[in-house]
Amino acid sequence: LSEQTSDLVRSPRVAECPVQLECRVIAKHPFGGPDMHATAFQVEVLRAHVEKELAIPGTHLRGPARGDPLIMKFCEFFGGGRNVHPSRLAEGWNMPHQLRSTAV
Repeated sequence: LSEQTSDLVRSPRVAECPVQLECRVIAKHPFGGPDMHATAFQVEVLRAHVEKELAIPGTHLRGPARGDPLIMKFCEFFGGGRNVHPSRLAEGWNMPHQLRSTAV
């Protein structure tokens, strides 16, 4: 992977990544139990960098379907328009979600 200089933060960006966010940490939120210790970081997005090829034709908007990102939504991972992987985070919150197809 190639480093790319950020505009507003010290940390470099990854040149090969089609979507890059420059962020400032606002707060840290530790969570977990006896077997799992983790920290959620609350950030403020200062600048977004998105490849022009991901634009919705005829607009300046970027569409998530054009880049097919992996997104965590309601404690489950989605990609390609379907639920692709369960989340250990959902288990920790006793969420009733299960891996299932969301395709119509």
